Amino acid sequence: MDCHLLLLAIFLCAGVSAMLEEELEMLETIETSRSRRAVDRDAETPAKVVTNPLAPNAQTPIYLGQCIMCPPGPPGPPGTPGFPLRPRLAERYYDYQEGNETRRMPVAGGVTFTRWGKPTCPETAELVYHGIMASSHSSGHKGSGSNYLCMPLDPKFAEGTPSYSSGGAVYGVEFNTNILTSQGILNSEATCAVCLSMTKTTSIMIPGTDECLGDQGWTLEYNGYLMTNHQNYFKSEFVCVDYEAEGIPRTSHDNNEATLYLADATCSSSGGGLPCPPYVTGYDILCAVCTF
Repeated sequence: MDCHLLLLAIFLCAGVSAMLEEELEMLETIETSRSRRAVDRDAETPAKVVTNPLAPNAQTPIYLGQCIMCPPGPPGPPGTPGFPLRPRLAERYYDYQEGNETRRMPVAGGVTFTRWGKPTCPETAELVYHGIMASSHSSGHKGSGSNYLCMPLDPKFAEGTPSYSSGGAVYGVEFNTNILTSQGILNSEATCAVCLSMTKTTSIMIPGTDECLGDQGWTLEYNGYLMTNHQNYFKSEFVCVDYEAEGIPRTSHDNNEATLYLADATCSSSGGGLPCPPYVTGYDILCAVCTF
């Protein structure tokens, strides 16, 4: 009797094992079919485009369900060419402090300024061009411009027959005074230079001092005297003329067409002028041109 029960138990166990194997095979078939349908559905999903943080202008497509180990596709068309720096700029660098580290950056900017009274630029800048100062008539013309110009010595003119139409006449600017640090320039025409500081981004003319102000690290390009037209003539602008100004001694005549005079302080303790102190009436005003 015991042997019959044992055989029955073995038979039942074998049948249950076979049923379990069939159930497992059926479940694997269902799971495989479900996974294939999911992959097919995701393959039809449009690409999700995200921005690459290392290259903000590039876009990286990410496809859901994409095969990571699949071979790359054909290369795309070439992009639009960039604009490389000019060779003479790309070869220049400047050092700046970032914390305790000194970093070197290529120069890709610059600022221009005019050095009045001098045909050359300081060592901190490059010469763009030099020329002669010019402006409108100081006393004979009511109109025309009031600013000073730096006219190149190799001018080009518009085509056609020249005609003087009594419009905005431009004259060379004369020194109508001697400067203590530039003797012998009286009645000679003032020179000028347009300069480029490659590593700077802004410039400023500071009246009332021959030094740069502020603690931002400004660079002194040049200093000198504040000059303008005579107070009894028509208005012009104030410009900073170099301490060691140079003139073009074409003539010794005092033409008084466009002129430069030293600017002097006029102070008043009761108002109506510059405060005194610190300013003193009759003292020549100094100036500085600085870049940063």
